[in-house]
Amino acid sequence: DDGDGGDEAEPKGPEATATVDGQGAAGSYQTPEIGSTHFLETFQGNWVKKWVYATAEKYAGRFEVGVGKKAQIPGDKGLIVTQKAKHYGMSALVTSPVGSTFSIQYETRFDEGINCGGAYLKFPTGFTELEKFDNDVKYSIMFGPDKCGGTSKVHFIFQSKNPSNGKFVEHHLKSPPTVPTSREAPHLFTLNIDGDSYDVLVDGESKKSGKLSEDFEPPVQPPKEIDDSEDKKPEDWVDAAKIADPEATKPEDWDEDAPKQIEDMEAVKPEGWLDNEEDMIPDPNAVKPETWDDEEDGAWEAPLISNPKCEEAGCGEWKRPMKANPDYKGKWKAPMIDNPEYKGEWKPRKISNPEYYVVDKVQFLPISAVGVEIWTMDQGFVFDNILIAPSAEVAKQFAEATFGKKRAAFDAAEKKNRVDKKPAAKVLDSASTLVAKAKTLTRPVDDMLRKAGMGPAMDQVLTMAVEKPVIVSSVSVLFLFTLLLLCCSGKPRKSDADDVADAKKTDESTPDDQTVTQTGVASVTPSEPTPSKETGLRQRPIANRAD
Repeated sequence: DDGDGGDEAEPKGPEATATVDGQGAAGSYQTPEIGSTHFLETFQGNWVKKWVYATAEKYAGRFEVGVGKKAQIPGDKGLIVTQKAKHYGMSALVTSPVGSTFSIQYETRFDEGINCGGAYLKFPTGFTELEKFDNDVKYSIMFGPDKCGGTSKVHFIFQSKNPSNGKFVEHHLKSPPTVPTSREAPHLFTLNIDGDSYDVLVDGESKKSGKLSEDFEPPVQPPKEIDDSEDKKPEDWVDAAKIADPEATKPEDWDEDAPKQIEDMEAVKPEGWLDNEEDMIPDPNAVKPETWDDEEDGAWEAPLISNPKCEEAGCGEWKRPMKANPDYKGKWKAPMIDNPEYKGEWKPRKISNPEYYVVDKVQFLPISAVGVEIWTMDQGFVFDNILIAPSAEVAKQFAEATFGKKRAAFDAAEKKNRVDKKPAAKVLDSASTLVAKAKTLTRPVDDMLRKAGMGPAMDQVLTMAVEKPVIVSSVSVLFLFTLLLLCCSGKPRKSDADDVADAKKTDESTPDDQTVTQTGVASVTPSEPTPSKETGLRQRPIANRAD
């Protein structure tokens, strides 16, 4: 029974913050045929006729059914965790008794990743009042992924009931598999049971297998004897096997202050050692960049390089190397001897285990229901194709018809995305090369803009072009425009200050000779150098060059 029924409305909770019906929601999906099962839910039909929410107040989370962020197969729906930081509780009855050989299998997808939350299922035992489902309900098996912080495991826990006293005991799989965390990828979790043998598979690959009677903690078979919890170690019990020799004394010649290493007095300074040379020197071939501005960038200093004069022998102050001190002994300690009062390692006495019973074979408690009882700080988990099959073969065939197609579609889409990104990467590399060349050619313009107080505008624009490839074409246009500007505009008009600084290199009088006064520029025709008012020295006139 897959829950296909009438048109009952799904009970709504708070508005979902996870994506419920994203890409592929409009498609039509047909559930593959499968033989007899103990339970099957694909969430394609009227699932609310089968599932019942827990009524306890803490289970405030509400599921919704949809394709999630993106359906690998259009129209294929799943059960979605709609909000983070919520407790979720919901269960449904199995449709037939489960024997000693069976397979539990279901899919999950983490549309928004998994950081701290559980996506496991519980399989209650002797339980039919579904509205009372909670964390205290006894279960036969708990199976599935759980991750938070450094904890990451695919749980396989089963409970047993002691026939002598009726107590339930949880048995945890030792060293369970870790949780796959790839975002938006469908994942398949399978547990195959055949008598005493188990096999945990993730995405169809066996991750952990063995014997139920051997691989769980605590073990299924209770021990005959246990430690007496009331037995205490006597106060005078000596459990130190060795002690320091009380009769030992430190030798008179034992020097505790001797250093561990000393200078090697036999070492000789290498011939050619240059005491007055530095190990590192400024690079003599380094050139100050044309765009370096001392006011903005600070005083320019050449980068340091290894001093080539030091390659043969060495440079700087020579010091003798250190060597092990043959007289070093360290702090004296008395040697250890056997403790004459040693009684051995203390252990509590053993008593008969009141909970002991003989386990002829491992048997699971009868499974009566399937439940989702989780707390999560994440959202966007998608459960799908929950199955209890009578054999591993039935589960495998159903997985191939469902999960197999989804995973193939996901992998194909991922491969296409990688292929599509390669041309974009080549375009970006080409754009970077073009922009690098443009920066070199437009450096004069950038210098002009910098002097005008506009900063390295061209450099910023060109860098932005690489970060945002959409405007690379605009950079090409800008590049051509700059070339035309440089080629056709001629030299820029100099200021008066520049002209004054560029005075003629002659004492001969020319028609355009001028002198600068306090009130402006006055034309003169000097025949001799004019005396300075402040110093009385004769100075050459300041000439202004004609353009």
